[in-house]
This record gives sequence, C-alpha cells and structure tokens, in this order.
Amino acid sequence: MRYRGQHAALSKYDYAATLAAAMSFLLLQQQDAAGLALFDNELRQFLPPSANPATLQTICHHLEQAQPSRKTNVSEIFHVLAEKIRKRGFIVLISDLFVPLDDLFRGLEHFRHRRHEVMLLHVMDDDELRFPFEGNILFRGMEELPSLKVEPRSVRAAYLDAVANFTAKVKRLAAHHRIDYRLINTKENVGAALAAFLASRAATAKLAGTKR
Repeated sequence: MRYRGQHAALSKYDYAATLAAAMSFLLLQQQDAAGLALFDNELRQFLPPSANPATLQTICHHLEQAQPSRKTNVSEIFHVLAEKIRKRGFIVLISDLFVPLDDLFRGLEHFRHRRHEVMLLHVMDDDELRFPFEGNILFRGMEELPSLKVEPRSVRAAYLDAVANFTAKVKRLAAHHRIDYRLINTKENVGAALAAFLASRAATAKLAGTKR
C-alpha cells in the first residue's frame, strides 16, 4: 500500500524500498549475497541471492518498477519462497503487516524450519501511529475495504489502543517464533533506522554468544 502521511517525505512503500536497497548495498559491500522477492496475492518478482555487484542495480530497478496495488496474501507465498531459497541465510521481511497474523507467522515459521534467520521490519507511517487528524475526514479503505467518513476525535482513543495491541501482539509472536522484530516509523531517517536495527541485532548476537 503506497500510503503517504500528511508530513511524510516517503510513502510506506517507498520507505520500505529504500530500506531494502540500503540493506542490499550493505550485504553486497561485505561480499555477501542479496536477493529480492516482491509479492502481493502472488509472487510477482523473485531474484535469487547473488553476490554479484550488478545485483544491486537489478534490485533497485525492480523496486522502482513495482506497483503495490493488489491485496496481499501470505498464506501460500512464504511456503513457495521457502522452497526456492534452499541455501541457509537471512530472510528480511519489510512490510506494514496488514495481513492475518496467523498466516504471517505460519509462513515465517517455514523459513525458521529451514534454519534461516528471520528479521521482521514493521514499517508504519507516523500518522498511523499517532492519528493526528482533525475535522471530518474521509478515510479510504485499504485494498478491498470500503471508505469511511468519521470525526477523528471520536475514535482516536480506540484506534490508538487497537494499534498498540496489534504491535504488541506482533512483537510477542515474533519473540515466540525467535524472529528479530523492529517497528519503524517512516518519520525516522532510513539510515538511522537501519543502523539502530543492526546495532540491536549485533547486541542480541553478542548476548547469545555469551550464553553459550
């Protein structure tokens, strides 16, 4: 969904794409392999992991050309991808996670079963997290949902509670499935968000090594 908040410089998709390109660049700079999978209700693009420096240009091209306008369905796609990615590695999912969580984590568990390390970057717009709207506003439904005209003050408290409960549930499920998780606000600088996440991962890895 290419949602752009009132003050956001990048839509959620553009932010996620920038994040994916930056991570690919870092991997390739370290002479590691990077690949890409783009999907909605079907797998639209799959680039197998490669350490060829030209891979970055191909990844950026596909990210730029993608049109995320269809409904997302992860119930089968992750199982297809898990069969395609046979060599053990890192799987990074960058998404706003507006999908059924049971389907999401069932699919991610398939990667864990194949001994991949899984990272989950949960991208949300600042407006979605703070709900700063005023006056009567027409909210357009995501994907197949209808539009709804509301007075934001009447629903703000309930909305923020729902968002807090949702993100807490995602974090809890990620921990249960041994998946690294970070909620990222599109208001954050992409470089700073990536650096903070990688620093957190390094600290977790160091702690795990100490306990061995």
